[in-house]
Amino acid sequence: MEAFDLAFIYSNRDPITVDLLFLIKAVALFNANRHDEAMRRVQDLSIAYQHSDTLPCSVVNSYLHVQLAMIAFEDGRYSEAADQLDDSIPCITDLFSRRTLFEPRLKIFTVLFGWNLDSLWQTVNQRRCEAFLCADRVIEAVESYQYMVNMIEEAAKPSYLEWSTAFKQDCTASCVTKGDAATAASDYETAIELFSAAIALDSSCHSLFARRSEANLGRNLYAGALHDAEKVQYP
Repeated sequence: MEAFDLAFIYSNRDPITVDLLFLIKAVALFNANRHDEAMRRVQDLSIAYQHSDTLPCSVVNSYLHVQLAMIAFEDGRYSEAADQLDDSIPCITDLFSRRTLFEPRLKIFTVLFGWNLDSLWQTVNQRRCEAFLCADRVIEAVESYQYMVNMIEEAAKPSYLEWSTAFKQDCTASCVTKGDAATAASDYETAIELFSAAIALDSSCHSLFARRSEANLGRNLYAGALHDAEKVQYP
């Protein structure tokens, strides 16, 4: 960390340069597993900003929060990771939609720390879906997936295809397993919700409509049961 102190001496007290050095030091602390100290420094810096260029601080703050979520995921704390990533989505989406993550002045973090800002939005959204699924919060996993798909530009969708196919298969299988268990326990409302989520992922699977028809029948929702049954008979 002495190198940062030396850099401050030659910064000529330029506020933008000084703040950037503070951010770099915070990231270095984070990478040294001093997470709490790093996050506190970034938070203090965001509060103390006296000039208009708040972008680097916002990006670093968002990126480090995402990294905390990734660490939780790798440690098997899936529900915690899902919640942290869920909280990060609005800011990451805003930065991505304004294309601020691609600005040249942020390249210093790529050069120094190997950050891949170009794919950050994709990484965060995919990992959020996986975290909800691993946490057995399958409905939220489906909702997160649908959000991501709706936000992806058409030209970018081919790059998601392999991951998307595998995720939908895993998520649909989980919905079916949990839905069948709910039906067996006469928890038809939950079963309907789970089979509906599965249908949202794969409306071509007739057995999903058959299962939901049975659950609708269990709740005496005859119109819904008939509609789903007709989907099976007349796809």
